[in-house]
Amino acid sequence: MFNAFIQKINVILSVFCKMLKKTYILLFLITLICVQSLYGSEPSNSGNIRSVARMYISNGDFQKAHTLAEQALRIAKYNASENEIANCLLDLAYLCNEEGKFPAALKYAQQAIDIQKKTLAGTHPYIAYSLRTLSSIYFNQQKLELAQTTLTSAISIMLKNHAAEDRTLSQFYIDMGKILTAQSKYSDADFYFSTAGKIINAAYGPEHLYAAIADSEIAKLRLLENNIPLAEQLITSSILIQQKTYGSSNPMLASSQLTLAKICLIKADFSKAKELAASCLETIKQNCSSSHPLIKEANEILLATNVIAKK
Repeated sequence: MFNAFIQKINVILSVFCKMLKKTYILLFLITLICVQSLYGSEPSNSGNIRSVARMYISNGDFQKAHTLAEQALRIAKYNASENEIANCLLDLAYLCNEEGKFPAALKYAQQAIDIQKKTLAGTHPYIAYSLRTLSSIYFNQQKLELAQTTLTSAISIMLKNHAAEDRTLSQFYIDMGKILTAQSKYSDADFYFSTAGKIINAAYGPEHLYAAIADSEIAKLRLLENNIPLAEQLITSSILIQQKTYGSSNPMLASSQLTLAKICLIKADFSKAKELAASCLETIKQNCSSSHPLIKEANEILLATNVIAKK
């Protein structure tokens, strides 16, 4: 009965979450779990715990998020449906991917998809979202062909449930643009980024976080095309929007900040490039695996600034 009450509160919370500061939402969710513990030996709703874990992810505290996500999975395995177990596995897959723990992320994602393929229809959009997560893991492992094949399957499923211009497909298109950029297929990447941008601007507006994420990836493409002024314009505005959600020292922001550092390096603003790279490196080391690819990227920028400074 108390769980039902918690679920109702979560529904109300989802309506008002945009009106509240993240810190207060986090404290509220933690309080709900503490109150629930008074009515039993421990919180029994894994969904509540996952909600708190996601808030920690948004705040860039991956260690606390990981602890809670693992707790949610243990509880789900004890008293939840297979679909909820899959949700817990997917949260861990997403988190491990952000932390740079790719083998663990791959394991969790594959386990979740195996469950979903048994419990859901083959064209259910949840499977598409899970495949998108799996594709992202492959992408971060530089397995670009696997990433593209997996994401193509995900988009195919989504198109059986939504129109091609539906807002739910925008993030899938951005991911495809990222993959094509990494494959040096710039024209094809541009098509997907442009399509995603039109959808996002129409559905959410240019100041939305989704728009900022798209602009960040487009900036990386423009940088590779050597269009430095446009790349700088896009990444600067993207970072400002992302900071409103993530704050200034958050591993979720590091990739965009490193893009700006590369632009500063090209423009011979070596002190700014070094400052950005050093800050990102510290943030990533505090929250992510030592093998995270952004550590290598930050170190390369720092090395370049030091070499140039000695000339």
